[in-house]
Amino acid sequence: MNNPAEMLDQVATDLRRVLSADGVVGLSDAAKMQVLRAAGEVSRLVDAVVVETVASVDGRPAGSGEATFCAGSDAARSGSCCSGCSARTWRARGGS
Repeated sequence: MNNPAEMLDQVATDLRRVLSADGVVGLSDAAKMQVLRAAGEVSRLVDAVVVETVASVDGRPAGSGEATFCAGSDAARSGSCCSGCSARTWRARGGS
């Protein structure tokens, strides 16, 4: 399994297992803290995968009719991402 999409599918499957069968409910407080730390790391890594994937796509001019890769991002929802720009362009324009 070297395909990034397949690897992420496996991560999603594993996370579903964590959420099912009361996997977190019966944990001690210390174990819950470990879960929260691990979940934070996973969240940061998922964000990095999204940013790097979007950044690897050539920019598209606004109004070109081509698919934009920032359309579903938090930046797009907040209005801080230009329509049709690459993540690198968005960051260069002050995005974070």
